Amino acid sequence: MNNNYLHENYPVTNRLVEEVISLPMHTELELEQQEYISEVIINFLK
Repeated sequence: MNNNYLHENYPVTNRLVEEVISLPMHTELELEQQEYISEVIINFLK
């Protein structure tokens, strides 16, 4: 870990890391890939 980084200096970033999900999105995702991503998210949320 970088010694210049102090967890308490970035409260918003640290909270967002725990709350935000980044989804794979781009124009070249095939339908099968989109369906897989959707299924994984749905199963995770159950």
